[in-house]
Amino acid sequence: MVQSARKLVFALTWQRNTGPVGDDVADFFAWLSEQIGMRVVPRSALSYPELAEMMRGGGADLAWLPPIVYTRLEAEGHVVSIASHQRAG
Repeated sequence: MVQSARKLVFALTWQRNTGPVGDDVADFFAWLSEQIGMRVVPRSALSYPELAEMMRGGGADLAWLPPIVYTRLEAEGHVVSIASHQRAG
């Protein structure tokens, strides 16, 4: 059970072929909340620029960032990678 009233906001881009947060992502947030003992809530961005602004402006604590957005934000000193997904090749 999640103990803390504090929450973490996790930003991601809306995949337009689904709802703002699909079932798999909702399940991930529930699992992550249980693992860290803090509520993790999604915040959907409609575009990569909007996602970047969420991170620049403090509108999110964590984010699932595409490579180009991450690279720019990292160079500006706004983000640090805590995990990475590498696709085949």
